[in-house]
Amino acid sequence: MVKFNPERKEPFEAMAGRDALRFLHTELASLQNTIRERSVYLAETYPSGRLPPGETDLSEVFEEEKALIMELVGDCQNKPLTEVFYQRMGEERRRVLELSSKETRGAAEAEALRQARRAEAMLSGVLGRWLDWQKASILPAA
Repeated sequence: MVKFNPERKEPFEAMAGRDALRFLHTELASLQNTIRERSVYLAETYPSGRLPPGETDLSEVFEEEKALIMELVGDCQNKPLTEVFYQRMGEERRRVLELSSKETRGAAEAEALRQARRAEAMLSGVLGRWLDWQKASILPAA
């Protein structure tokens, strides 16, 4: 039996960092596959290339999530991924609260609020998948 020595936590941190990067790269590959499949679907469904507004918005969301995951890959080079998640979620939550507390809002502020809420939701979704991924890698298969 291996005893845990809190003074020698580097191997655990390095392992957690590798797991985080493996998870993020898996998420990125899955998202890129979704984007690719969606592009094929859209090209077949709308051969003229003129997409209805909802289809365009969804494509933008996928691209934003891809950019977010790429940012997380860079951010977790220096910090544990869970710490990065909570820091980023805190920043987005503060941005949402700041923007939603304004009494009057123009189009630019409304768009910024919508983007902040979407970023917060994306972070929450990726965090949930990260926690599930960690549980699945620790617990034995049922």
